[in-house]
Amino acid sequence: MEAEKLRTIVYPSNRWRRFRSPVEPAIASFRSLRVLEGLGLPENIGKLKLLRYISTNASADLPNSLCMLLNLQYLDLTESCVSRLPEDFWKLISLRFLGLKTTLTRLPKDGIGRLTSLRTLYFYECDNLESLGEGIKHLSCLRDLALKNCDKLVSLPAGFRHLTSLERLEIGWCESLNLSEDDVLKGLISLEKLQLKHLPRLVSLPKGLLDSVAALTHLEIGGCENLTSPSESVLPNLLSLQSLTIRFCEKVASLPEGMQRLTKLQDLDITGCSLNTGRYSEGGEYWPKIANVPNIKRHY
Repeated sequence: MEAEKLRTIVYPSNRWRRFRSPVEPAIASFRSLRVLEGLGLPENIGKLKLLRYISTNASADLPNSLCMLLNLQYLDLTESCVSRLPEDFWKLISLRFLGLKTTLTRLPKDGIGRLTSLRTLYFYECDNLESLGEGIKHLSCLRDLALKNCDKLVSLPAGFRHLTSLERLEIGWCESLNLSEDDVLKGLISLEKLQLKHLPRLVSLPKGLLDSVAALTHLEIGGCENLTSPSESVLPNLLSLQSLTIRFCEKVASLPEGMQRLTKLQDLDITGCSLNTGRYSEGGEYWPKIANVPNIKRHY
C-alpha cells in the first residue's frame, strides 16, 4: 500500500479539539514515517523506528514506547502538558530539540541530563517547576535555552555554569527567579545573545555575566520593574556588545559610568525608562557616555 510509504503527517493544530483524529489509531502502521505533527501518540508509537520529528498537542501522558525511538531528533511538547516523563526518557540519545510543558515540580534525575545530543531546550508554562536539576550540567552541546512562564522556579542550578557551549539564553515571565546573585550566569563563555524579560526579582545584572565578555553581542532587558541600574561593574565591561536594549524598566534612571568603553556598540534602545532625556541628548551632561553609538533609539 502507498500509505505504508507515507513519510509525513501534519494535522491542523487545535488545542481545543475534543475528538481523536481518525488517523491516530493507524499511525503505528506507517512504518516509513519521519514527521508527525498535531496528533496524539499511540501506545505503540515505538514501532515507528524512523521517526525524526514529533510535535504533539495530546493531553495524555507520553507512552513508554516513545523511548524506543532512538532516531528521534525533534520533540515538541509545548502544546501538551505532560505530568510525567517516561522512565526511560534518557534513551532518546539522538534528540537535538526538546520543547517541554509539564506539571512536574522537578525533572527526573536522569530525565534530561543524559540527553547529551541536545542543542535546543525550551521550557514553556511549566507552572509547578521548582528546579531544573543538576543533571543539566551534562548538556555540553546545548546551544539554545529558553525558560518562559516558570513561575515557581527560584534559582538556576549550580551545574548551569557547565553549559560552556550555550550561545542563546532567553528567560522571561519567571516571577520567583532570582538572577541578581553574583555567581549566577557564570561559566557561559560562549553566550552571544541574552534576553531577560519580566523578571520582578532582577535588581541588577550578576557579575557572573562577565564570563561572557568575549562572546556576548546582544543584550535585551525588558519589563523588569525592579531593575534599578545596569550594574556599573558589569555592563561597561561587556566589551563585545553590539546591541543593547532596555525597555520598560521604570526604575532605571541612569546608565553606568564607563559606557564609552563599549566601542563595538552599534545599536542602543532605551524605551520606557526614567532617564533624563536632556542629559543624554547631544550636548547634555551624559552625552559622552553614548556619543560613540551610531544608532540610538530613545523614548524615556
